[in-house]
Amino acid sequence: MYSPKLVVKKCEDFLENFEVLSTHKIVENAKHDNKWKEDDSDLLKITGRILDVLGEIWSSPIYATSTSRNKQSEGTYITDVIVPLLRASLVNLSNGYICTSIAERQSIASKIRKNKGIDGERIGKKPDIMGIMKQDTNDIELIYVESSRITCSEKKKDDDDVKLWREMIDGTSAINALCRPAGNEFGVVGIQIAGLDMRLNVLVKDLGGIPRYFHLDHAEIPISPHLTNTKSLIRVLLNLRNVMIVNKSLITQALLENPPRNTSQSTTVSTPDNSMYYNSNSMYYNSNNN
Repeated sequence: MYSPKLVVKKCEDFLENFEVLSTHKIVENAKHDNKWKEDDSDLLKITGRILDVLGEIWSSPIYATSTSRNKQSEGTYITDVIVPLLRASLVNLSNGYICTSIAERQSIASKIRKNKGIDGERIGKKPDIMGIMKQDTNDIELIYVESSRITCSEKKKDDDDVKLWREMIDGTSAINALCRPAGNEFGVVGIQIAGLDMRLNVLVKDLGGIPRYFHLDHAEIPISPHLTNTKSLIRVLLNLRNVMIVNKSLITQALLENPPRNTSQSTTVSTPDNSMYYNSNSMYYNSNNN
């Protein structure tokens, strides 16, 4: 049976225009200002895709009971739940693609840091998932994700928290050596999944060049139908999408400018007290979709 002519034409058009689609555009006046970068119709489409993923999870027999859920490995949880949710939220960004890598690929940023000033070669850290932006010959790591199984011990949670923080430090240093995105605006994103808890974090360099680590938001992943948890997860994922649209524009703009003359990196990281964390009134966070 042959494909319908409209389907064939759709394939031809996509391949013809792929180079245009894969370029990274700059959103005008891109900044984190507590405003959505897409209109309501676009946000509804993305919400629909996320809900479709949740519907598939809720219909799966392996997540039907607590007994069957607890039998699933970390890899199964990442493949069946975490990656589909992230891909649904980051699909068709208005300013280009982000590749979601799930093969525990070596972080190039981590490898650079580990091999600096030594003989031989060391392997970089391997995040569970990375969000990578390709620009010309550069693979730029913008998102790091660490995940546990559905059941998570306190030790695993603490270990992943430290690992994620180190990955974000390495990523920030690598980007700063490549270009100089706007201070107090651009930030490398880190997502930690501990059991069903999803936490969205960002590492931002302030105007003085000091990295500052912030927790943006969190939600419980609804493995079964639950209205409050579903709304919270949608909020977190839409905010992730909004952050990435701005961050990709900031990186693209910075790459068009001359690279910094001084690429020495600060290793000091400031973690403010809770009153200074990004919250519902911050420039990074949108709370209008509760």
